[in-house]
Amino acid sequence: MWGANDAPHDRLEWCADVMRSKGSNNTHTMGDVVVCVNPSEARGLAANGLSRADVQQGLFELARRRIDDLRPTGPMRPNNDVPHHYTWWPDWVDQTRDDTMVPCVERPDDIHVVVCGADSIPWWAVCPGWGHLGGFAETRAVEITPEEAP
Repeated sequence: MWGANDAPHDRLEWCADVMRSKGSNNTHTMGDVVVCVNPSEARGLAANGLSRADVQQGLFELARRRIDDLRPTGPMRPNNDVPHHYTWWPDWVDQTRDDTMVPCVERPDDIHVVVCGADSIPWWAVCPGWGHLGGFAETRAVEITPEEAP
C-alpha cells in the first residue's frame, strides 16, 4: 500500500478511508463489503499480530462517517426528527445527532476479508456492495473435476 507505513492501525485507516467514501452504497445503506489483501499484506498483518477478526473489527471501527456528511439537511431531511430517519439503519445508530459516526456496515462480519492476487508488494482492494438493496455475500463450495484440475 503506497504511502502507508507498516503500523497496523495506519494500514487499516488507509483501507477504511476507501470504505467510507461518500460515493459508496455501503456508506449510506450498509450491507456487505469485500476487502482483498494480497499474500504479502496478509503476512504483514499477521506478523503484527492481527487476525482476520482483528482486521474486520478495526475496519468496522474506522470506516465511519458523520451522519451530517451522509444526510445533509434539505427538503428530504429538514431536521433530525424520527420521520426523516433511514429505516434501514439499525436502531443503535443515533440519527438524532449530526455528530453520530455511522459505520459503512452493520457489523464486523459484514466485512469479508479475503487473501488473493499475486505475491508482490503489499496491496489492498475494496469492493463495495449494494448496501441494504441486496447482493449480500454468499459462499458456496466449488466442485472441480479431475479433468479441470491444474
